[in-house]
Amino acid sequence: MSGIEIAGLALGAFPLLISAAEHYREGFEPLRRWKRFRSEFLMFINAVDIEKNIFDATLEEFLISADVPHEELQLFMTDPNYVGWHSEDLVEVLRSRLGPSYLVFMSTIKTLNETMVDLQDMLLLKNGESLKTGGLARDGASKWDYQFKRISHSFSNEGKKKVKSLESTNRKLRELLTVKEKLQTGRGTRTREEIKWGNIFECIRRHASSVHMALRKGWNCSCEISHNTALRLERRHDGG
Repeated sequence: MSGIEIAGLALGAFPLLISAAEHYREGFEPLRRWKRFRSEFLMFINAVDIEKNIFDATLEEFLISADVPHEELQLFMTDPNYVGWHSEDLVEVLRSRLGPSYLVFMSTIKTLNETMVDLQDMLLLKNGESLKTGGLARDGASKWDYQFKRISHSFSNEGKKKVKSLESTNRKLRELLTVKEKLQTGRGTRTREEIKWGNIFECIRRHASSVHMALRKGWNCSCEISHNTALRLERRHDGG
């Protein structure tokens, strides 16, 4: 699986994770013990939402820089199953841009995706559905009591570590893609600057050659010795 395909999977996982967490939050509200865990869980939801926005922005910037049409861009950003995520052309753009760093990108995007899977497991999220599989006791309050014990225990042990891992890998992905893009843009700017000055010097060379030819024709003699001339160069002023 290419890095682009894994990125598409992660793109779809973020909203599912946030939706499941919000679902749990609503179910936990009536529980008395919820107050002690509430702030920690809300911080988790906010943290994942922030990382989602950063990840979305990183992907969108990359797709725009890869000249993906606006209409298709919307499909990429709203449909993780869109066929474009399997595009070999995008993979080549990514490889070309990252160069040797492509392997680092692959390792990082895999780590991010694995972290998302771990967080989904904590919420018993499978195929986009929660609270329907995996050890639910009975309906009603007992169900939420059971889930509260399970999730609060999981988050106290591993939740914070997973969120920090998510933040770290997400920042690394953004740095890899944006820094490489800036370097390419910088190289392009320097190339255009070099072309501009090259054209200027070529223009000077042509003018100098024209002056030389005019002087040779003006002398029109058969002397074999070299001649000297003094040219008075003045700045031209436009207008009065």
